[in-house]
Amino acid sequence: MQDGSPNEGSKSGPDQRDGAVRWPLCVRVLAVCYVVSLAVQLFGFLLVGAAAFLCGRRSEIDGWVLGLGLAGAATIFACTAFRFWFRHWGRRRYPPQPGDRPANRGDGFPPS
Repeated sequence: MQDGSPNEGSKSGPDQRDGAVRWPLCVRVLAVCYVVSLAVQLFGFLLVGAAAFLCGRRSEIDGWVLGLGLAGAATIFACTAFRFWFRHWGRRRYPPQPGDRPANRGDGFPPS
Protein backbone atom coordinates (compact mmCIF):
# COMPACT_ATOMS: atom_id res chain seq x y z
CA MET A 1 0.00 0.00 0.00
CA GLN A 2 1.35 3.40 -0.92
CA ASP A 3 0.94 6.05 1.72
CA GLY A 4 3.35 8.64 0.33
CA SER A 5 5.85 8.36 3.17
CA PRO A 6 9.53 8.95 2.35
CA ASN A 7 10.44 5.47 3.61
CA GLU A 8 7.91 3.78 1.37
CA GLY A 9 8.93 0.75 -0.66
CA SER A 10 11.71 -1.77 -0.50
CA LYS A 11 15.04 -0.89 1.06
CA SER A 12 16.83 -3.09 -1.49
CA GLY A 13 16.10 -0.70 -4.36
CA PRO A 14 17.29 2.84 -4.99
CA ASP A 15 15.97 5.56 -2.70
CA GLN A 16 14.48 8.42 -4.72
CA ARG A 17 13.99 11.39 -2.44
CA ASP A 18 14.04 14.92 -3.84
CA GLY A 19 14.47 13.58 -7.38
CA ALA A 20 17.97 12.20 -6.72
CA VAL A 21 18.63 8.48 -6.77
CA ARG A 22 20.59 7.16 -3.78
CA TRP A 23 21.65 3.57 -4.23
CA PRO A 24 22.37 1.22 -1.31
CA LEU A 25 25.95 1.14 -0.05
CA CYS A 26 26.65 -2.33 -1.44
CA VAL A 27 25.68 -1.21 -4.95
CA ARG A 28 27.84 1.92 -4.72
CA VAL A 29 30.85 -0.10 -3.49
CA LEU A 30 30.42 -2.62 -6.29
CA ALA A 31 30.11 0.19 -8.84
CA VAL A 32 33.42 1.65 -7.65
CA CYS A 33 34.99 -1.83 -7.84
CA TYR A 34 33.65 -2.12 -11.39
CA VAL A 35 35.52 1.03 -12.45
CA VAL A 36 38.66 0.12 -10.49
CA SER A 37 38.71 -3.32 -12.15
CA LEU A 38 39.40 -1.63 -15.49
CA ALA A 39 42.66 -0.18 -14.17
CA VAL A 40 43.54 -3.32 -12.21
CA GLN A 41 43.11 -5.41 -15.34
CA LEU A 42 45.43 -3.22 -17.40
CA PHE A 43 48.13 -2.53 -14.84
CA GLY A 44 47.96 -5.98 -13.30
CA PHE A 45 48.50 -7.64 -16.64
CA LEU A 46 51.30 -5.25 -17.64
CA LEU A 47 53.16 -5.40 -14.33
CA VAL A 48 52.83 -9.15 -13.84
CA GLY A 49 53.60 -9.75 -17.52
CA ALA A 50 56.71 -7.56 -17.29
CA ALA A 51 57.83 -9.43 -14.18
CA ALA A 52 57.36 -12.76 -15.99
CA PHE A 53 59.31 -11.46 -18.98
CA LEU A 54 62.19 -10.16 -16.85
CA CYS A 55 62.37 -13.36 -14.80
CA GLY A 56 62.35 -15.39 -18.01
CA ARG A 57 65.20 -13.39 -19.52
CA ARG A 58 67.34 -13.73 -16.41
CA SER A 59 67.03 -17.46 -15.97
CA GLU A 60 65.52 -20.48 -17.56
CA ILE A 61 61.76 -20.83 -17.73
CA ASP A 62 60.71 -22.32 -14.42
CA GLY A 63 57.75 -22.26 -12.06
CA TRP A 64 58.11 -18.57 -11.22
CA VAL A 65 57.93 -17.49 -14.85
CA LEU A 66 54.99 -19.77 -15.60
CA GLY A 67 53.21 -18.71 -12.40
CA LEU A 68 53.63 -15.03 -13.16
CA GLY A 69 52.46 -15.55 -16.74
CA LEU A 70 49.37 -17.42 -15.58
CA ALA A 71 48.70 -14.75 -12.93
CA GLY A 72 48.73 -12.07 -15.65
CA ALA A 73 46.24 -14.06 -17.72
CA ALA A 74 44.12 -14.74 -14.63
CA THR A 75 44.00 -11.01 -13.91
CA ILE A 76 42.40 -10.37 -17.29
CA PHE A 77 39.95 -13.24 -16.84
CA ALA A 78 38.99 -12.36 -13.24
CA CYS A 79 38.38 -8.66 -13.91
CA THR A 80 36.33 -9.40 -17.01
CA ALA A 81 34.30 -12.04 -15.16
CA PHE A 82 33.62 -9.60 -12.28
CA ARG A 83 32.34 -6.90 -14.64
CA PHE A 84 30.15 -9.44 -16.48
CA TRP A 85 28.73 -10.70 -13.18
CA PHE A 86 28.08 -7.19 -11.85
CA ARG A 87 26.18 -6.06 -14.97
CA HIS A 88 23.95 -9.13 -14.90
CA TRP A 89 23.48 -8.98 -11.14
CA GLY A 90 22.36 -5.36 -11.40
CA ARG A 91 19.95 -6.06 -14.24
CA ARG A 92 18.45 -9.01 -12.38
CA ARG A 93 18.23 -7.31 -9.00
CA TYR A 94 17.24 -3.80 -10.17
CA PRO A 95 15.18 -4.20 -13.36
CA PRO A 96 13.96 -1.01 -15.07
CA GLN A 97 10.64 0.26 -13.78
CA PRO A 98 7.76 1.18 -16.12
CA GLY A 99 8.25 4.73 -17.31
CA ASP A 100 12.05 4.69 -16.97
CA ARG A 101 14.06 5.95 -19.90
CA PRO A 102 15.86 3.15 -21.72
CA ALA A 103 19.55 3.16 -20.92
CA ASN A 104 22.41 2.48 -23.25
CA ARG A 105 23.42 -1.10 -22.53
CA GLY A 106 27.01 -0.51 -23.60
CA ASP A 107 26.88 -3.19 -26.27
CA GLY A 108 26.80 -0.85 -29.26
CA PHE A 109 23.11 -1.30 -29.97
CA PRO A 110 20.61 1.50 -29.46
CA PRO A 111 18.24 1.22 -26.50
CA SER A 112 15.23 -0.96 -27.24
